[in-house]
Amino acid sequence: MKVFDFKKFWNSLTIKQREEFSLKVGYSQLYLSHQLRYAKRKPSLRKLNRLYDVCIEFGADATREQLINFFIR
Repeated sequence: MKVFDFKKFWNSLTIKQREEFSLKVGYSQLYLSHQLRYAKRKPSLRKLNRLYDVCIEFGADATREQLINFFIR
């Protein structure tokens, strides 16, 4: 299975896209940049599902399982 790297995905977004992404997910840009990008924190299942939906909306090529594996590795 291909590994999804949320850090690379987040870094590929423009500043405007990051603003929109954070608003849609419900996390601040700072939290996404510092905690989730490096998988220091693990989002709740509800937030993880929302995060996945928004990632797909922004063009991520990942499955829900790949996103979960990024946070539990």
